[in-house]
Amino acid sequence: MSHPPSSPPGIIPPRSDLPAGPVLWVHSTHTRAVLQTLLHRHPAPMHGYDLSKATDLKSGTLYPILKRLHEQGHLNADWEASPHPGKPPRHIYTLTASGISLARETPEWATKGIKGVLI
Repeated sequence: MSHPPSSPPGIIPPRSDLPAGPVLWVHSTHTRAVLQTLLHRHPAPMHGYDLSKATDLKSGTLYPILKRLHEQGHLNADWEASPHPGKPPRHIYTLTASGISLARETPEWATKGIKGVLI
């Protein structure tokens, strides 16, 4: 009687009950909050400070998310001159077409109770 070979120690064999194909990437609650907030305000741009207030995210959490979404092509990040003389320009953020699609893929249950997210 022949038995299938067992996996080497530390290696988990693939599960046959999962569908084949690409794995859906699930974004963090914080990333979903940023996406949903930008989608709600689209096409109007938002400053990082406004996003921070709308989502209740601190800058150390928010700006890495914005940077990653921009690098992945989901956000436009443009410079805007400050309305206050002597102040540096600020980034304004808007969703790209792929960012809009990504934000719309977020299920409603995934953002319930997140400050600033209006669905």
